[in-house]
Amino acid sequence: IGAFFVGLSDRGVVALSFEESEERFLAWLQRRVSTGVVREPTKLREVVSQVLEYLDGRRKSFTFEYDLRSSTPFQRDVLTTVQKVPRGEYLTYGELARRIGRPGAARAVGQALGSNPIPILIPCHRVLASDGSLGGYSGRGGVRTKKALLRLEGALQ
Repeated sequence: IGAFFVGLSDRGVVALSFEESEERFLAWLQRRVSTGVVREPTKLREVVSQVLEYLDGRRKSFTFEYDLRSSTPFQRDVLTTVQKVPRGEYLTYGELARRIGRPGAARAVGQALGSNPIPILIPCHRVLASDGSLGGYSGRGGVRTKKALLRLEGALQ
């Protein structure tokens, strides 16, 4: 996936981004969270370590909290529900909409997943279109990255 940047708040991980530069990430993070940004490498070390272990195929789940305060209630419903999809499995946008009690909201679910501030950790890549196609992916590399993540997890050949 290339370089990635992580942001933490007092409640947990608030962002994981594939921005092309630290400056762009910090500008995005400042717009997303209301508190100031402080550089604390020691606090980030565990998150980065777990992400790298996941990308190496050595980690199946993550052990930290997420801070979704900047997401809307609908986005939080979508993001917390997609976290329950096990590694190696996937579902459709329509199925995810049904699981949150909004059966006609597949397109809105896709938009909520597209605004996922913590991709990989909140596995939006595990949601496909109803015809089995991959749909979209907001991280660097787009659908190519989504496909690679699903292959890493054993969900695709």
